[in-house]
Amino acid sequence: MASSTSAVNSNNLVIPLVNFSHFLHGTPSQRLSTAQAILHGFQTAGFIYLTHTPIPPSTLQTTFKTSASFFSRSQPYKEALGWTTPESNRGYVSHGREKTPWLRPARRHQT
Repeated sequence: MASSTSAVNSNNLVIPLVNFSHFLHGTPSQRLSTAQAILHGFQTAGFIYLTHTPIPPSTLQTTFKTSASFFSRSQPYKEALGWTTPESNRGYVSHGREKTPWLRPARRHQT
């Protein structure tokens, strides 16, 4: 895969670090490998870190500043913007509400 390193590798969580320029400017093989690395990251960790994107640094700074401002707000404010049903799966999700399958205890089905 295009991701040979990881941005996070701790406590059974690996978030791949993917060089996006390989997708934008690479050979068909590099593009496929990068796409596979992105898909794998979303399927396993739910996240990826992209490097070498065409996103201007000023846009990234503004995005992180806006994100930090939102997350510094009160919990009730954030929860008011949360999603409540699977059909509306967008908005704020409180800490611990979603877990990856390997971190969640196995569910026992009642018959």
